[in-house]
Amino acid sequence: MRHTLFGIFLLGSLSAFAQSPCDSLEILNISSHPFTDSLILLEVENTSSEFFSYPQFVMFNGANDTVAFEELNYFGISSFSQHHLKVATNDSFEFASRIELWTIGDTVACEFVLPVDLCPKDLCIELQIGVQNFGGALADGEVVWSVFDTNLTKLATGNLTLIDTAKQEDYATLCLSIGDYRFEYAASGPLGGQVYANVLEMEHTIGLNAQLSSFAAIIELELYGNCEDETLGFAFEAENNKSMSAWIEEGELKIESLESIRSLQIVDLQGREIHSSKPLQRTLSIPFNYPKGLYFILDVENLSSVRIAHF
Repeated sequence: MRHTLFGIFLLGSLSAFAQSPCDSLEILNISSHPFTDSLILLEVENTSSEFFSYPQFVMFNGANDTVAFEELNYFGISSFSQHHLKVATNDSFEFASRIELWTIGDTVACEFVLPVDLCPKDLCIELQIGVQNFGGALADGEVVWSVFDTNLTKLATGNLTLIDTAKQEDYATLCLSIGDYRFEYAASGPLGGQVYANVLEMEHTIGLNAQLSSFAAIIELELYGNCEDETLGFAFEAENNKSMSAWIEEGELKIESLESIRSLQIVDLQGREIHSSKPLQRTLSIPFNYPKGLYFILDVENLSSVRIAHF
């Protein structure tokens, strides 16, 4: 799991030379929840002996407005913990934040000031697609999964296999940009057991699941939905990108940009980089002999991107 580390300034009434348990409470990550725009994730690690009984985090912006708050959920913080804060107001996606940790509902135990960017920096977000048998009987059979965008264009598909005594879960990985998706799972016949389909956002190990009913399941999700207007990553709708265009013609990838492309990357749907160069020009022709599928053309330094379908 990758965490973003922030520079944190600790505030408090203790002497500058005294050690506080708050010094050992590290904020590892603050981000939007990957599957709902009503929550903010805050991940911390406590390396002190202080338990911080009944913790509740509250986040404020630079104007001292409450951005998000946590409802009581834990007895304490013993080591690593992940906290879900309810969004109270719509704020910019990047702002100076003050975070208070309340304990037992009436005491501010720690206070932190740090810059916050709620949207993912990665140009693609790694997901795990899977099926798992949760009991009743052994499951055996194959499940075909497919993922679609909002236009019901099939972006990717694959097979997951359960084998009675040998394997009761199976997974695949996929890399998608911010946006709305529909995952469909279909079994060729009865599998046995209680089989659930799932989609897991791997950085924060947060997932959605649905039980296969009548040999099928559907999971619809909004991946970092409140970041859609702010994202500088891939755009699945190429027509929304006004600065760069790309297409395949006679075995070559043609790229035209309004600006000189200083750092070019081509990434497949699984997030694998298949090309990297620094062309320093606005028009390009690149031999394109890759398998059929979807690819993302990224002008990294100019923060521009388009999708192409190679069929």
